[in-house]
Amino acid sequence: MYKTAKELNNELKKSKLSQEYFSLKENILKDKNIQELLNVIQSTQKEVKNALKNNDLETYKIKTKSLEILKEEFINQPLINNYIIAKHDLYELLEQIVNILSFD
Repeated sequence: MYKTAKELNNELKKSKLSQEYFSLKENILKDKNIQELLNVIQSTQKEVKNALKNNDLETYKIKTKSLEILKEEFINQPLINNYIIAKHDLYELLEQIVNILSFD
């Protein structure tokens, strides 16, 4: 059984879906623009949290709106969009495999 699981794992790693997913993930980590955008998003999230904590509703509203715009910009990055699609497709494949294995 262990050998079969190992073979399945190797075949999954060789699959086009898996290779595309990991390639996109690696490219995202290397993309300076995306990483900078993520840093700005994280910073803005902290500012939103602090504004809420300090009961500063005006700043909270402004920062929340900025955060929405930043997240939209992030999601609309072609690399991110392709990654989300590849991740979804790979998860569907893995779910199908789990379902097949569960019925045997």
